[in-house]
Amino acid sequence: MVIPSVSSCLTAVFGKARAQSDGISKTMTAIRCPPANTSSSFIWSRHTPVTGIFTRRLSRKRSSMPKPKIGEELELSIETPAFGGFGIARHDGVVVFVRYAYPGERVIARIVKRKKTAMFADAVSILEPISSRRPASCEVYTICGGCSCQDIDYDEQFAIKLNVVKDCLEHIGGFTDYPDPETIHADREFGYRNKMELSFGEDGGEVFLGQHVRGRFDRLVRAENCALMPEVGRRFAREIARRATVAGLAIYNQYRDEGFLRHLTLRFSETTGDFLAGITLRRRELEALRPIFDGLSDEFPQLVGASAVVNQSTGDTAKGEVVPMFGKSFIEEDMLGLRFRISLESFFQTNTRMARIFYNKILDFAEADTGLTAFDLFSGTGTIAQILSTKFKRVIAIESVERAVADARFSADLNDIANIEFIFGSVEKELSNAIRSASPELVVLDPPRSGIAKKSLDKILEAEPRAIIYASCNPSTLARDLGLLAPKYSISRMAIIDMFPQTHHIETLIRLDARV
Repeated sequence: MVIPSVSSCLTAVFGKARAQSDGISKTMTAIRCPPANTSSSFIWSRHTPVTGIFTRRLSRKRSSMPKPKIGEELELSIETPAFGGFGIARHDGVVVFVRYAYPGERVIARIVKRKKTAMFADAVSILEPISSRRPASCEVYTICGGCSCQDIDYDEQFAIKLNVVKDCLEHIGGFTDYPDPETIHADREFGYRNKMELSFGEDGGEVFLGQHVRGRFDRLVRAENCALMPEVGRRFAREIARRATVAGLAIYNQYRDEGFLRHLTLRFSETTGDFLAGITLRRRELEALRPIFDGLSDEFPQLVGASAVVNQSTGDTAKGEVVPMFGKSFIEEDMLGLRFRISLESFFQTNTRMARIFYNKILDFAEADTGLTAFDLFSGTGTIAQILSTKFKRVIAIESVERAVADARFSADLNDIANIEFIFGSVEKELSNAIRSASPELVVLDPPRSGIAKKSLDKILEAEPRAIIYASCNPSTLARDLGLLAPKYSISRMAIIDMFPQTHHIETLIRLDARV
């Protein structure tokens, strides 16, 4: 039986139909597509998509036939998963990365992008679905760039992520012998995000808050009802959009460098139930926000502080100069008996409940480690550093976000911890000085998705710590970096923790011990 086609929905976002502003509203028919009024949710916006896709060369003889053109549809069998939310198929010996298709399925897919060694496609009709398929709960799934696997059962999501991690370790890192991972499923599928960034858009005089359309930097889709954030955040986003509409505030247009409102950032505390709000502006016109902020805390008593975030550049980012408008500029979170201060811009794991399990597992991985010095690199708000502070006489933590370093120092004082040296700066620049001041017995790495610069890995190898604990949400860069550490270190323990249900992201925790 054929599952209804998603071709109309995807055509409206990709390929020849990109220029058709009303194409989506006419043809939304698939089980994963939103209802027919969705076209009103799109505007010209400012977003640049960020994609991380694991690709590997597959040695298969290729046909001399020309590659299919963009927009052409192919019948494909999905063989294996790939990082980035893709299923891998082959056509005439050429690898095809297919979105919204899963191993074991036979699909009709439309080509949306071609490269020298691979093609990219979107499934437009599912000829033979796997048994774990389900209707996506989100109206704008396949349009919004947030979720990538809402249309399969959660257990299947986790199994695919586990296979992707193993595939990356074997084919990118070159590992053939490593311990079976401990696997830890998420405790809930929705409502888990403790931080949300939304962008202001406008449709026919009505302000809304949205996310960028997948693959498009210039369009938004409504996302006030995103189920990944807590219910109070959904209500709050709708109210902010309503107030901005009533006040007649202009939405920033990056192309013309006109307008005012840019982004809304929300940050939630699982411990207290409190949350923060920040509105990013193009110019420092703080009084213009009064109609939005006045009386908000009466309607939302959990709102403990609101700020303007002034970004006077044309660059599209929610970050900038934080100017408190009322209340606090931070929330607090409890983690393993410690208390942490978290501001709008600080890095903190986005799933608080699973973060407690994650940090507890780091402590478990470091159970046998004690000594003079430990390093916490890419330390964020200093959570790991403070967890390690009871086991080592000295902990050196390096973080490149100044506000996060300030939060870390405040939290350490709050927890009466005095043996951590917090360093503001990039790991690439500050690591050499840290190594000169102390030789670490343990190094903990929790880098961004891009991984760690080779020069920094070389410096860690020169420091010769007894053990390294590496945490990563990108299995491809994790495997790459582990491959560089492999000559001197072997994997002794491994855990895979799902902090990001409905997406292709997965947290992997690795312990490496120095080879004897």
